[in-house]
Amino acid sequence: LLLQLEFEEDIDREFDKIEDELEHAKKEKEIAQREKVEAQKREAEAQKREAEAMKEKAEAQKREVEAIREKQEFQNKTAKELKAAGIPILKISEITGLSAEEIEKL
Repeated sequence: LLLQLEFEEDIDREFDKIEDELEHAKKEKEIAQREKVEAQKREAEAQKREAEAMKEKAEAQKREVEAIREKQEFQNKTAKELKAAGIPILKISEITGLSAEEIEKL
């Protein structure tokens, strides 16, 4: 009877130990899952910042293209007016930065 009682106590201790290990493993798994979620959130935030930076860069390029287009329109308008006023093409080219061929096409 004493042996059986000791055996049952050993079994209870082992069972408690297994339960503790299982609980510890569950907590470790929960921590790992939270860390994974946090890492995913950080990655998503980084991707969002990268997308915003790309958008800003695209907008800056768009503004740059628009400024170039406006400059070209101004050069062409100025060249047309100077050409209509009888200014020599070479002088117009110096003033506007357009080539003689571009000015002749206007």
